[in-house]
Amino acid sequence: MRIALSLSILANILAVGIVLLLLHQMGGWAFVKAKYFEQVDGSPYSDPSRPFGESTLFRQSVSIHNLAPVREGDVVFLGDSHAALGQWSEFFDSQRVRNRGISGDNTVGVLRRLESVMTALPSAVFLFIGSNDVDQRYNSLTVDETVRNVERIVTEMKNRSPGTVVYLLSAPPKSRNTMIGVTETPLAHALNERYEAQASQFGATYVDIQGPLTDTGGALRVDFTEDGGHLNGAGYEAIVRTIRPLVEAALVQEELPGGGL
Repeated sequence: MRIALSLSILANILAVGIVLLLLHQMGGWAFVKAKYFEQVDGSPYSDPSRPFGESTLFRQSVSIHNLAPVREGDVVFLGDSHAALGQWSEFFDSQRVRNRGISGDNTVGVLRRLESVMTALPSAVFLFIGSNDVDQRYNSLTVDETVRNVERIVTEMKNRSPGTVVYLLSAPPKSRNTMIGVTETPLAHALNERYEAQASQFGATYVDIQGPLTDTGGALRVDFTEDGGHLNGAGYEAIVRTIRPLVEAALVQEELPGGGL
């Protein structure tokens, strides 16, 4: 009996050792975390009750941004996937234009990461946020709650860096050829009406990019998107044409004597 028990214990120890060895060869704890992300946490909103700012994607994106800190005088695009997917430095042919978008982010997430952007005293920030906040597929906020958060964001920006010009961009609606636009498009229009009416009270300048992106019925043009919500190259081209003078003015200002370069 003792021999059998001893052999059983040794076999279990050997089995555990083999499993640990295999895990080590596959990457150890990093492998375990990666598999967890694939199976459980693959979607930014896999758990609607969990704040996006606590997700793996959010933490991962912030850690990558931290490798290339914003510098004084930079122009920053800050926000959700609409900001994240834009190749802004290439669009404007300048390494002083920084992308600080995170796909899936919302106003709460932007509030959590303002310090790393504003401590550097950027010359201008283009704020591209709000779509995910009012999207009813997620744990959404009301238009009123979203606007209050945007007011907090802009107020904190101006407190940290009074010289930074803050541009508040429209939240793009969805296209007519997708079901996800059924609830979000009217809310995006309502949000943009509030942005336009109140941006100057916050200390921001509202920039209408909704107009250049939409058809006569107010939906996102179908030729500007591949999935009904995110912009393709033609969509970003329409935005760049609208904001180019603002971006270039901010860059020129920093190149003038005393401008920070």
